[in-house]
Formats: sequence, structure tokens, C-alpha cells
Amino acid sequence: NNVELIWRDHFLGKKLLNAGVLLMIPELDESRSTLMRRSRYMVLDEHVEVVNYTVSVGPENEVTVGLMASDRTGFLKEVVDLTSKISKDTGANAFVSGIKGDTRTDTRYVRPHFYTIDDYPTLPALQQFSEQRPLASQTIFQLDGADDLDDDESISLAEITSALDHTLSGFTVRPKESKIYDDMGDGALIVHVLTEGHVIVLWDGGSRVDLNILTYDESVDHMKMFAKPFMKFMEDMKLVLHDEMPRGTGRVVNFLKQAGTRTPGCWDNYVRCLHFAKAGDCDTNDLWMGDNCRKACGLCG
Repeated sequence: NNVELIWRDHFLGKKLLNAGVLLMIPELDESRSTLMRRSRYMVLDEHVEVVNYTVSVGPENEVTVGLMASDRTGFLKEVVDLTSKISKDTGANAFVSGIKGDTRTDTRYVRPHFYTIDDYPTLPALQQFSEQRPLASQTIFQLDGADDLDDDESISLAEITSALDHTLSGFTVRPKESKIYDDMGDGALIVHVLTEGHVIVLWDGGSRVDLNILTYDESVDHMKMFAKPFMKFMEDMKLVLHDEMPRGTGRVVNFLKQAGTRTPGCWDNYVRCLHFAKAGDCDTNDLWMGDNCRKACGLCG
């Protein structure tokens, strides 16, 4: 019972004894006797390490041995050296198969510091958000027909241009300039420049077609207006990637609908600036509000 209590100590994490385990506790030196003495009283703040190693001579012929040590620096290396020697001397495959616990060096407890939003520099992000200028919306579609095409089938440039022409025929605006580049590599590049943006189709010569759609009006649904009609005429193609992004200047990362109305260089440092302004803080605490809530106080456009 005492032995089972030792090995069921929750410091070791789980029951280690079962019908298939042979427990061997040779008390030959001070480190082993110290281990058993400390485990017997279940002193939980001591450093106990368990390392398992496995010796295998086949997929169904192997044995696993568990070794324990207490306050023994370098114990894992000793077990690794042991497995190397076993492999060298016997030709069997010996390796470390499990580690639990470790001998650690005690360090003085450091009290953590809890940070607030005021501890982080918010000015660069506010400046970037304020000064970005979204000018267009761009979407990349990747289409692939590899799963639906036989080995002797392939997409042709004629099929792609036909599907593209049918898709563009539904647009009220005609391309200002169009160009097909089919003399570079195995595929082709088709470019249509519109007054409202561009449509670029890239074919790799195999089963992959990429659509690059850009419109200055970000309210245009590129999937509905272009991708779905195009795939209707390319029945073997499936959508594998759909990536939308704003385009513009000033390190733009937001669409205009997300950025809202803002003037470059005019922002509030805090979300609650509007609340402070409504409470009259722009007059009663004008110095602080002037530094942190310029937009809410109407000090900038």
C-alpha cells in the first residue's frame, strides 16, 4: 500500500502501477534513498523526474523501462547515454519514449505587472487609421478544375476568353483597353482596363485560373457581378480561394465603410472621448481633452 501511495502521488500526475509493471527500487546510494524517503511523505515541492526508455527489436517485440530520480541534474542525459549504449551493444532500437517532471533551478518569484491600454503606444495606430485613404476594392479569386478534368482534358484559352466575354457583356461599362498575352510560358494573361477599375485573368496553362478584380466603387459585389457569372460558363472550375482587400494610399488596411468619416491628422486617443465630450469635459478639462480628444471636441475637422 505504501508503494502504491508513492506512485499515485498526484505530483507524478497519474497512476503508474498496473498489472504489467515491475517495480524495482534499489536503495544503493543516497540519491535513491532520498527519492523514496521524500516520495513516501509526498513532499510536493521536491523535484522528481520520471524518464521512460523503450527498447525495440520489432513492431511487436519491445519493452519500456521507467526510471525515477530526485534532485539529480543531468538525469535525462544519463538516460540518453544509456539508450545509446544499449543500441550500440545489442543492435536493438533504444530511445527515450517519455519524460515527466524535471530538475529545475529555483528562481525568486517575480510578481507580474498587469498592463492597461494606457501602457501601450496607441498614437501610431490612430495616425495610420486616420491618414489612410481607401480608393478601391480588390478581390482575388483562384479557380481550379483539376478534380473535374480527365488526364487527357485541359482548359483552353478559347474557353477562358469566351467565358470572360460573356461575363463582361453583362456590364454597362465597356473596357477602355484590352490585351491578351499568350506568348509567355504555358498559359496566358488577359487584361481589361475599365474606367471603374480593371479585370485581369491569369491562366497557368493547366487547370488553374486566377481572377483579379478591382473597382473604385467598393460597394460592387465582385462575387455576384463577376466570379459567379464567369464560373457559370466554366462549369469544371471550382473556387479554391477568395480574398478581398482595400486598395489606396497611406498604408490602407480598411475599406471606406469601415474607416468612416475622418480627416487625416484628426483622431481621438480614447474610445470614450465622445462620452467625455457630451459630459462637458471639453470645457471643464480643456487641457487634457485638447491633447487626447481633439476630434470629439471639434478641435479638428
